[in-house]
Amino acid sequence: MPDEKNKDPERPKRVAAIADDLAKFCGDRQKYHATKAQEYGYSKEVFSDMALTMERVPDYPMLSAGEVSLSKFRTFIMLKEKQLERLDFDVSSGAYALGTAVTASTEMSSPQEVRVLLKRLDYPKPPSSWQPDRKEVYTGKLEKLDPELAKLYRSVWQSFYGGAENAERAAMLSMRQLYDHFFDTLAPNDQVLNSPYFTPKEGKKPNQIYRKERIKYAANERVKDKELAQALEAQGDYILQIYDQLNKLHKRGELKREEVRGVLTAMQTIIEQWIDAIDLR
Repeated sequence: MPDEKNKDPERPKRVAAIADDLAKFCGDRQKYHATKAQEYGYSKEVFSDMALTMERVPDYPMLSAGEVSLSKFRTFIMLKEKQLERLDFDVSSGAYALGTAVTASTEMSSPQEVRVLLKRLDYPKPPSSWQPDRKEVYTGKLEKLDPELAKLYRSVWQSFYGGAENAERAAMLSMRQLYDHFFDTLAPNDQVLNSPYFTPKEGKKPNQIYRKERIKYAANERVKDKELAQALEAQGDYILQIYDQLNKLHKRGELKREEVRGVLTAMQTIIEQWIDAIDLR
């Protein structure tokens, strides 16, 4: 018989509360792993397609950036899995960002014979799991960081689809301004100048800050997860290749609309990846 002295009328409620907490936790993890299964399934397709294509091409300069970026991303993902951590970073966003960046930079910088072999490498389609209100969500996050960033973010695709003359150049200008303002906000001049990521320059502008220095500062000072910071920093060469492509707006001549769409999408996805990494809510 139970010891009458140890009777506790509240004990069943406490046990029930613990069981309820466990049920909620397990339900949360079930949803989490279901979401991650979608993300990893999509990412598998993107990287498998990249692997099948890349093994057929000769070496070219920007492939070194691809090797570094993919290696750092692989290290980050595998380490988190080994540590059994809850990975709030959207794996499919990382795969999509790398896929679009690799494709865009290949179109820009690879020799003609490589481009012929890389015809199979196309811009990946966005993950099907992405919600229709995705752009509004990221606009809201940028609004909290700086309202001007949210305006620029909206204006990119408003310009592109607006039907006005020179719509492509207007959209590229907005995206370039978005990039510059975004990284100026994450890596302000005075903070970068007083950091180990800045190197004084020779000549008349010793305090000139290079974009790659801002990327290094932002990755190491604004991203709490150090492995993720390294993965993002390793994408610096790709990011700057895409930024250089945005500078085509200064050149005369016809722009290919699909190429512009690809470059805009690549840069937008990279910026969204950084927004997730610095945990803007």
